[in-house]
Amino acid sequence: MISVVKTTFVAMLFAITPLCSCISATPKFEVSDLLGEWTGKAPDGSTLKYIFHKDGSVINFIDEAGFKASYGPSGLQAKYVIREKSPKWEIDIYDYKDARLKGIIFQGILQPIEKGKFKMQGMPSTVGARPSDFDDQAIIFTKTAA
Repeated sequence: MISVVKTTFVAMLFAITPLCSCISATPKFEVSDLLGEWTGKAPDGSTLKYIFHKDGSVINFIDEAGFKASYGPSGLQAKYVIREKSPKWEIDIYDYKDARLKGIIFQGILQPIEKGKFKMQGMPSTVGARPSDFDDQAIIFTKTAA
């Protein structure tokens, strides 16, 4: 009898727990959470920054010798599209304003980790196909505080 009462109590406790304001679940990462500035460190040590805008435009900066000289101080400007899949989203960055990148699509995978953090890896369409999984080249991006 005590075992049945204990089991019922534990089951009720687990059923009620999500309603308790003292325990908060990690909020779901939405596509709209991607808006804003993100920075990450590449395996080679360079810092990458993406600024995603609501209108579907994106600006990419790489803190690497020659990047500003090649692409200017305003970074690589392009458009992006996200396709939500589980557990990895697909991201395409395309229609670069720089004529040298005309027709090239960055084909990537993106996995939300938590609010303010995601993992991304990709490949230019001229080099290969979209990766199907992450490897040691994946980069963790963190949202930059406003």
